[in-house]
Amino acid sequence: MDLTAFDFDLKEFPQWFKPIAEQFAIQWRITTSQYRPRVAIFVSKYDHCLVDLLYRQRIGELACEIPLMISNHPDGKRHC
Repeated sequence: MDLTAFDFDLKEFPQWFKPIAEQFAIQWRITTSQYRPRVAIFVSKYDHCLVDLLYRQRIGELACEIPLMISNHPDGKRHC
């Protein structure tokens, strides 16, 4: 995708998007791609979903920090 002609000031976006958001009662926010939220992961005994989330975070597909994992079963401990 060629974005050379794309001139967009992020600071102006709210004023342009506000009428659309109000029309459709949209709650929204905008952040830059450098923003990495801190999230907690809650894990059950079966770890296949945890493994997938950790893999996606490691390769950069899931852009977040994971400082906390909580489990109701000791099987999830081996992934910490």
